[in-house]
Amino acid sequence: MEYKMIKDEKFDRIYRTYQNDVFKISLYYTKDEYISQDITQKVFYHFFLHLDNVKKDSIRAYLIRSARNLSYNWLRDTKREVNGVLLDIIPEENVPQYSTEDEYIRDEEERERKVFVAMLMERLREENESWYDVVNLVFCMEKPHDLAAKELGITREVLYNRLYRAKKWLRKKFEDEYNKL
Repeated sequence: MEYKMIKDEKFDRIYRTYQNDVFKISLYYTKDEYISQDITQKVFYHFFLHLDNVKKDSIRAYLIRSARNLSYNWLRDTKREVNGVLLDIIPEENVPQYSTEDEYIRDEEERERKVFVAMLMERLREENESWYDVVNLVFCMEKPHDLAAKELGITREVLYNRLYRAKKWLRKKFEDEYNKL
């Protein structure tokens, strides 16, 4: 029982002394505060298990190396997507640094785009139902031109003509609003 108390006190002292160093090392590699906290906990958990096997004068080196290795393992095991490509380890300059504010702004812009498109489609429907049908099938439902023409009972040339006129009308009426978005 006394041995366990001594071991716990020794561990607590070491933890308080080196926890910031371990956290900073893992944060340097992962660029993620929460992952770094997890890695710091794992490093000290493994250290506690092997406390008796680590030399007193190499404790800091052991902890730093463990933090680096666990960070590398996390980078290796967690595939990251950058520009549509999955990478094992991301070069530091390619790591996206998105804040919560950036994510909110992107979400808000996406919502505004959806509202704008819905408004465009409604106005197009009010202006000309046949233009709306063609644009809806080709651009919203992504149907091939031949299939869309067949569904509407028109030739492909008529479909192209309606698409052209609908796009021309949309540009004329909404180009400024589109460019602001």
